[in-house]
Amino acid sequence: MEEKQIEKGKSKKSRKKLIVTLVILLVLFAAGGTFVFIQYQKPKKALEEFLEACKVLDYDTMGTRVKAADLSVIEDSDLGDEAYQDFFKKVNEHMTYEIEGMDFNGKTATVTAKIKYADGSGVYKNVISQYLKKIVGTAFSGQEMSEEDNQELLGAVLDENSGELGSTFSEIIIDYPMEKLGKNWVITQLDNNTVTFLSANFSSVKEELNSQEAGGETGTVEMENAVTETSKIDLETEKFSVKYKSHKTGTDYDGNQCLLVYYDYTNLGEEASSPMVNVTLKAYQNKEQLEVAIPSNNEEAIDNFTKEITPKTTVTVCQAFALKDTSNVTLELSESFSFGEGQTTGQILKLTK
Repeated sequence: MEEKQIEKGKSKKSRKKLIVTLVILLVLFAAGGTFVFIQYQKPKKALEEFLEACKVLDYDTMGTRVKAADLSVIEDSDLGDEAYQDFFKKVNEHMTYEIEGMDFNGKTATVTAKIKYADGSGVYKNVISQYLKKIVGTAFSGQEMSEEDNQELLGAVLDENSGELGSTFSEIIIDYPMEKLGKNWVITQLDNNTVTFLSANFSSVKEELNSQEAGGETGTVEMENAVTETSKIDLETEKFSVKYKSHKTGTDYDGNQCLLVYYDYTNLGEEASSPMVNVTLKAYQNKEQLEVAIPSNNEEAIDNFTKEITPKTTVTVCQAFALKDTSNVTLELSESFSFGEGQTTGQILKLTK
């Protein structure tokens, strides 16, 4: 009897030890699992902190979440320009994001974020129009503006139009490469996709402005290959229409031959508009783009190019180009600053030899 009781006591003690061991193992397993889970969440957390800083353009905090605080892709863009800061801060108030997934590899990870941001493309069209009107007015007043003055003016016009943001949104999915440095996770490199949502596609405005400025120097022969003998430069948009009228040759201030192209410009909008702001007309001869010319004789049609035309009004506009010889000239007409969405028309002009 005593032996049975002793064996029964030993059995209870063994079960207690087993239970204690199992509890300890479970605690250790849970602790280990929690540790792994916490480590797994850290890359996501670091990216979330970066994106939250983006909402308020907190560059200091953004820098702490990027390897070596390398924000060069942002600094090299217009986001770093003081003249545009107020506008871009209002832009990013509308930004939202979701962490969509992550490829976790211990000390490296790729975190995917879907970002919904205010798309300013429509606003920028109005901004460019207003900006160029102000530039024209300043030029005719005889006032000279520095590059800094131009940036401040553009920044002011952007700020005036910031209230229009938030009506149109775009989405972009970005894979952020990340790395664990010490105890912290950082983004190893930023690319232009981040600049795109931070600036609400502002880079497209700069590209459009630059392409317009460079157009007089580089040129293209695409239209020469596309137009036919019956093609016309006639074009109609929501804001204006252009209808070819005539052309002739004349001389510029230096006595050189130039081509004068006449067209009717009708303002179809509700506000005053300028042909110089809305219309881009280029001329090509022998596959080279012709330079703009200043005719020796002034006339009203030439002045109409820079004038503000009242709504529902039609005026005749003249633009002049310096000729190289008397061979055919190909015209290319398009809506200015259409961000790749506008129409382009062409026409071949035969010159009197």
